[in-house]
Amino acid sequence: MKRFKSRFSGGGLAWVYALLFLGLGVGCDNPSASNPPNISSLSPAAGNSTTIVTINGSRFGTGGKVVWDADTLIPQGTGDPLVFTVPYNAAAGNHSVKVVIQGFSSNSVNFNVTSTVAGPNPNIEGWEVGYFNLGRAAVEDDYELVIYGTGFDNNCVIEVNGTAISNTGLPGVPAGSLLGALKVGSSMQGYPANLYPNGLIARLNQNAGIPVPALGANLNVRVRNTVTNALSNQVAVSIPARRVLVEFDKIDTTIVSWVPVAIFRNNRVNTLRRSYSNAGLLIDSRYDQSVRDLRRGADYTDADLVNLFNSNSSLSGNTFANEWYFHTMLVTTIANPNPGRITLGKMWDTANRSGLAVAMGSFVGNNQGALRTLIHEIGHGFNLSHCEGDATVPAATPAVPCPGPNANGTTIMNQTLALGGAWTYLFSAASTNHLTNHSLNEVQPGAGQMGFNSAARVEGRCCF
Repeated sequence: MKRFKSRFSGGGLAWVYALLFLGLGVGCDNPSASNPPNISSLSPAAGNSTTIVTINGSRFGTGGKVVWDADTLIPQGTGDPLVFTVPYNAAAGNHSVKVVIQGFSSNSVNFNVTSTVAGPNPNIEGWEVGYFNLGRAAVEDDYELVIYGTGFDNNCVIEVNGTAISNTGLPGVPAGSLLGALKVGSSMQGYPANLYPNGLIARLNQNAGIPVPALGANLNVRVRNTVTNALSNQVAVSIPARRVLVEFDKIDTTIVSWVPVAIFRNNRVNTLRRSYSNAGLLIDSRYDQSVRDLRRGADYTDADLVNLFNSNSSLSGNTFANEWYFHTMLVTTIANPNPGRITLGKMWDTANRSGLAVAMGSFVGNNQGALRTLIHEIGHGFNLSHCEGDATVPAATPAVPCPGPNANGTTIMNQTLALGGAWTYLFSAASTNHLTNHSLNEVQPGAGQMGFNSAARVEGRCCF
């Protein structure tokens, strides 16, 4: 089986150049001493503290800062216009607003605070971490840290081991983010701001102002509001020692969409990266391309999936230490040898555990199930079995080996019929121990089955 080919063959460089172009902030309307940044208006021009304000104007460029009276605020996004949040606890009355970029200051305009709102303390609820893999040595040890919580605004910064690091932005401004290095024209989106605004994103690299963390390093992380000086609780963040690059391809049909980046369920933001970050693995997703629907709506067999893998996998050789690879194919439906049974997802490459498939045609209008199935099938690629869920195992049932349909499980590796209504995107303690502590032979994809319990992976009447 042909496993790897050049990642950047054909037109693959186009989206990389596009991201770099955006990241460099290339533009012509740059500020200068003779043409400083200019504010034309504020929208709105009045409101209580915590109001989100748009600064309209020109020559704001990339890296512009908002100066509120004498305090520097962190704007949301870059360019024209800029958006900022009026600080909590701001006193009633007029306050000066300027934009400063590259040492050049704009004209000053007033924002009228009509009433003062006391600011809540920031609180960290959870975290995830990922890493960049664009096939270049220059991005070695370039991590992205996402902090979830409450009481955040865009005056908040993440502090790592006591040192503040620059925010990439709030969710909803994902340019250059690891939330999905997307092919130009892809339908994938980053974190939607209207789903959950309380998140912060930052890079941990040589420009962050802290030592680049090593694989396996433990970090003390908290959030500080730079205006009110309020501090969040402190959480321990571990940089996982094992890295995984997942390439996604999908069938080019309207029935099949990309798996969503994030789902809000059980009062929690859930992502592929978050599930695996908290189970000891770094994940980087590569949304690659759409391919022709070879089956034209019919079920995909294992042979079909092998053909798609050979034709479309563009994963490179080892770029980083401890880096592994999966290829995930998003198809319409997957063949099941048992009449009347539906396969929602499958690790079809049982010999090497590196080929996965999700039947997206079965998840129209059910994004929650699609994301869970993806995380579940990748778990099989790491040699996790259904028996590592948290459900109670009933009397032996040949059709549904472990656990059975009468169980009430919540964790990722349970079969669908073993799930209760309060299921989550979390791994059980047994699965987490497997992923973080078992030998590489038992975890690493490409190492063969190594004792994988194939009977426990029968897709039969389940499975997502």
